[in-house]
Amino acid sequence: MSNSLYKVAGYLRLSREDGDKEESDSISSQRSIITRKVEELGEEFELIDFYIDDGYTGLNTDRPSFQRMLADCEKGLINAIITKDLSRLSRNSFEANFYIEKYFLENNIRYISVLDNVDTYIKNSNNDMIQFKTLINDWYSKDISRKVKSSVWARKDKGLFLASLAPYGYRKDPKDKNHLIIVPERAMIVKRIFTMFDNGKTYKYIADTLKKEKIYCPRLL
Repeated sequence: MSNSLYKVAGYLRLSREDGDKEESDSISSQRSIITRKVEELGEEFELIDFYIDDGYTGLNTDRPSFQRMLADCEKGLINAIITKDLSRLSRNSFEANFYIEKYFLENNIRYISVLDNVDTYIKNSNNDMIQFKTLINDWYSKDISRKVKSSVWARKDKGLFLASLAPYGYRKDPKDKNHLIIVPERAMIVKRIFTMFDNGKTYKYIADTLKKEKIYCPRLL
């Protein structure tokens, strides 16, 4: 049985929506940084598990692996958490400070942010900067979100198609992914569906009719 004083959870998170840079913030990069940190800390630290939320925003903590990690904290399975930086834990300033300054302390959880040189069990000037850094992370993520939304609406105003899949009756222009081309044989089916609906036919009647004629949903073809 291990005699390590600290049972470590390595927490990793990545989300392009938050402006994360794929190469430097990648899951493999975070894993490497945390593994190396545990090795540097010595025999008192044992890496128990990695908790990975890939594709989840940092603006809230409603993430499956984050919640699993908290549950393991409360079960006593882990008593230390290491992240690459503060933004991996959370980009929401209020939530980040709640966990670091209240939840972790009350549950005797040691928190270490490698690149920020933060360690809640060691007094240093970097710990005093936690609130400021979490505020910057919060502002940065929300600014990125505003810019992305603004860009999307600007493209919509120009009449550009933005979805990943073309609606039935159309296909994406191979020369321009934001332009749709009508597929004549399917366009006739779409017109027929609207005609049936205008004539008072129910959704079920329309669906049954198409099924009988073996006109299937594109995803079933």
